[in-house]
Amino acid sequence: MKLRFGAALLVGLGACGVIVACVGDGRVQVTADPDGGALGDGSSDGPSADAPPVPEGGCDREKGFGEPTFVAGYVNTSAHEALPRLTADELTMVFERRDADGATPRIMQATRTSRFAPFGEPRELQIADAAGRAEPAITPDGLTLYFVSSPGGNGTFDVFRASRKQLTQDFAGLEQVQSVSSPAHDSQPFVTADEKQLWFASNRLGDGGDSEIHRAYLKEADAAAAVVEELRSPAGDHVPVLSHDGRTIFFASFRQDAGAANIWMATRASPAGAFGEPREVPGLSSPTIDAPGTLSQDGCRLYLSSRRAAGNADIYMAERLR
Repeated sequence: MKLRFGAALLVGLGACGVIVACVGDGRVQVTADPDGGALGDGSSDGPSADAPPVPEGGCDREKGFGEPTFVAGYVNTSAHEALPRLTADELTMVFERRDADGATPRIMQATRTSRFAPFGEPRELQIADAAGRAEPAITPDGLTLYFVSSPGGNGTFDVFRASRKQLTQDFAGLEQVQSVSSPAHDSQPFVTADEKQLWFASNRLGDGGDSEIHRAYLKEADAAAAVVEELRSPAGDHVPVLSHDGRTIFFASFRQDAGAANIWMATRASPAGAFGEPREVPGLSSPTIDAPGTLSQDGCRLYLSSRRAAGNADIYMAERLR
């Protein structure tokens, strides 16, 4: 059975589309180590001049990633943790947690005082008027949350958003993202740095295939969502994550192994160009299921979900080699 990605990707087929599964007893605490670009249609794809400036990076972005390690703090437990989405400063993270296989997903938030500090105890985020929620994505400032929900209980999922004025608040002002909505399963939203595009996975093409990567323009009322043709495969692609400059995309794909999703990437010369041939990312994939969550704005760190510890999905971070 082909697995849908999401809180259930790691454990089997779940209600939404996130990565989860089983690891040890109790929470994992890891000590932080301070040393530690599809579309080709000619439109304005990728972050614009409105995107926040890229911080000075301390890595060579031409190099690969080292071995992923547990994210430090109280994020990983014996439950399923998946889809780590971080703010631009990497101090606030939202993610999905399921207490057991088939359990109702919860969107959690954890914070830390610096990039080298461990995350504190997470709390569940409340979203006014949202009957159910999963698969979160956060804007760089942390004030707008995108997620999937099935309010009609008909087994299909659509993308919604809600907002807040401060990072310590819960979310309100629930609205469905109409430019993304379809009768199919729409999942794993990702918002670009300039907050003008929403990338997501969907099986809306109805051609018998699994989910494929799509893109929608959030601030263009008449712009319908479209599949990213050059990234298509018959195997199923999920969880798109773009770099700050829009020239690199990471995603999870079953194209190499029908039983395990691995992390793939593709690049392009400009945010308006087409992506080149996707390739698996050395060092990030395991024999189980792995998926990207957030690429730091300087491109040096990738936060991801994985069940490589032979249990439930947990949250990891990989740094580029120096």
